[in-house]
Amino acid sequence: MLIYEFLYCPCIHESAYASVSLHRTKEGAEKAMKKHKASELKKFNKLYKNDPELKKLMKFGQHEDWSIGEQELLD
Repeated sequence: MLIYEFLYCPCIHESAYASVSLHRTKEGAEKAMKKHKASELKKFNKLYKNDPELKKLMKFGQHEDWSIGEQELLD
């Protein structure tokens, strides 16, 4: 049986991917990824809302990554 893993890497230069959640369907993993990405965007906007010049230099998601992986569920 295949399961789907939602993975997140907070810094592609200094960190590794970590499993955030496991799902029975790819759609479930994609939904979790979309929700997480929206949460991270909200944090990003809150962090840079008072510094528009810095926000121009820093793009959301520039140094992070989200992914879906397939894994076989074993006994």
